[in-house]
Amino acid sequence: MKTSSINKLESNFDSAILRLKEFLSIESISTDINKLSDCHAAADWVFNELNSIGFRSKKVVEGGLPAIISHGPVVKGAPHVLFYGHYDVQPANDLDAWILPPFQPDVVYRNEVKIIHGRGAADDKGQLLTFIEACRALYESTGIPINISFLIEGEEEIGSPSIENVINKYQNELKADVVFISDTSMVEDNTPTIGCQLRGFLGEIITIKGPSHELHSGNYGGAAHNPAALLVRAISKIYEDDGSINLKDFYKGVDEIPFEILKDWLKLDAFGNFYLESVGLSTASGEKDRHIIEKIWSRPCFEINSIFSGYQGAGFKTIIPSTATAKISFRLVDDQDPDHIRAVFRKHIRESIPGDCNVFFESYGSVKAVKMNCQSSEFVLAQEKLREVWGRKCVFAGMGGSIPAVSSFKKYLGLDSMLLGFSRSNDNIHSANEKFDYECFTKGALSWMLILQEMKVTPPEYEI
Repeated sequence: MKTSSINKLESNFDSAILRLKEFLSIESISTDINKLSDCHAAADWVFNELNSIGFRSKKVVEGGLPAIISHGPVVKGAPHVLFYGHYDVQPANDLDAWILPPFQPDVVYRNEVKIIHGRGAADDKGQLLTFIEACRALYESTGIPINISFLIEGEEEIGSPSIENVINKYQNELKADVVFISDTSMVEDNTPTIGCQLRGFLGEIITIKGPSHELHSGNYGGAAHNPAALLVRAISKIYEDDGSINLKDFYKGVDEIPFEILKDWLKLDAFGNFYLESVGLSTASGEKDRHIIEKIWSRPCFEINSIFSGYQGAGFKTIIPSTATAKISFRLVDDQDPDHIRAVFRKHIRESIPGDCNVFFESYGSVKAVKMNCQSSEFVLAQEKLREVWGRKCVFAGMGGSIPAVSSFKKYLGLDSMLLGFSRSNDNIHSANEKFDYECFTKGALSWMLILQEMKVTPPEYEI
């Protein structure tokens, strides 16, 4: 028999879609200076929606776009959840590739599947609304049974430059038992997935300066240092033949994944041969004795993101360039120290460059890897309720990317984050024709509601 809260949730779905379409129509592109007013409008939209379901909200600004902090009714003796999400979206400049305009959202059928079309549908406005709609249904039926707070930011798509300051400044107000985040994907289309670890990140921009100006390669070739060649040679030395990384103590702090978790990972069909074939490749790089799924979830890596030097125009220009630049990144795991790795990387590059050439470094951020305690009561409960809704066992997955806020929640609040996302692999996140399946939206909201209803751990009481 359906409960009153489930009935209320289901009866709200039509109006929920209208709310989502209104939210998606706001062009809150955080990377575009011409869309700052839209970002503020999106923050106001979240502010007003939360207030409409009994929450007390405020906008806070710590150097960038506003974040929303909001608290629901106090329920003494009940658990406290902090939900994090973001209202900003990626640009949609490849307009010719969009079947429908990116900021004219609609519910349509694509490949016979009912979908919600629009930029931000899956990342992250639609997923954010799954949680808000779960709260709305509880508020309008049985009442919200636990303490819930929200932290919704507007800079996630540009690396969350202000979120650490927000979490640090308001850490007393953001105290909770666990953080819930819905900004990730299911590893397979109908397999509910909880992220149990996130790789960290370290970015560097390296520029090598050689001769005082571009040189004629006929007059100086073979005698003058070529910055492009120096840079390529220095970077290539970092890769060993077996795919490992050749930097001093690089693997310090790297643990083996527990067998019980790895066993479940290896059962996932999505990470077999098709994983690389789907992007036009047939052989894997990286550590030769590791499965693909380990490489992208639980092992560190080093990647060249871009490299450029010399003449870039049409035709040919026979020169020795005066400079060469590369943008590189590391993905880190477990207890690897970004500061140590940055230092040994720079030392390696400097030692590879002749003394009469100069090398310049520019830091491009760093985030430590984060691991969650998947044996905690909240994770066990969520796993149970997800199986109830989706009809399949929930997978505890690793995540290859980085979410800066997760590291800050751990650093300042000591909190694990439950990364529970309902996006599918074909949602075209960050690409043209982004969508969110209607089934994922409705089942996502139901999943959250059942989890919130069943949380029974009694934490310390917090004053908010």
